[in-house]
Amino acid sequence: MSAKNKLNIYLIMSIIVASIFITACSDSSGPENGEAIFEKAVRMQDNVTPGTDEYNQFLSLLEKSSELHYPIAQYRYGEILLKGTGTKKDISKALILLNESKDKEPRSKELLALIYLQESAPGAVPLDTDKGVKLLTESASAGLETSQYLLGTFYLHGDDGIKQDNLQAYYWLRRAAEQNNKVAQLTLARIVGQGFNVPADKKASEEWECIANNQHGFDSFGICEN
Repeated sequence: MSAKNKLNIYLIMSIIVASIFITACSDSSGPENGEAIFEKAVRMQDNVTPGTDEYNQFLSLLEKSSELHYPIAQYRYGEILLKGTGTKKDISKALILLNESKDKEPRSKELLALIYLQESAPGAVPLDTDKGVKLLTESASAGLETSQYLLGTFYLHGDDGIKQDNLQAYYWLRRAAEQNNKVAQLTLARIVGQGFNVPADKKASEEWECIANNQHGFDSFGICEN
């Protein structure tokens, strides 16, 4: 093959590679584009009021980002549709968005869990305790402190068809408390002080009370030093 032919082939291949690269970078379905659109919505959210043109623009950005399968946008838009905040309630679409994003966004799993446990949007789906607990356990295991607190509370009281389990309650409440969840810290202080599968531990109870006080400015018993 002559040098001229080799050069021509090289030039053709370079053009093809460059075209593929440009097409990939401009693909509107890529996750970066969904993220960029969501960031625009985030910058607007603190300054918009439901029912205004600005709020409708905010919703439009969330919807567009959701259509590009950006998980956080799907969670936020799904939550809004579920509640009907400043827009028509659409539970069916909310469930689709939450289910689609649940494997990448723990808050979608948490919200779905609360729906199946009838704690959110009662009647949207039939009560399914097993599915709700499974989803809530997964979101808690992913590190979501609100899920950890909720799961601990459900096990503590035996709520929503969940069998009471003090060991599970203590485990999840402590994990939430260690992530600075104030209510979990105060709940832990109470149950440790009263005795919780172990002898009552007043010192440990006061320690959790003081942690809550120091981090959140809450001291119901006046036991903590400044």
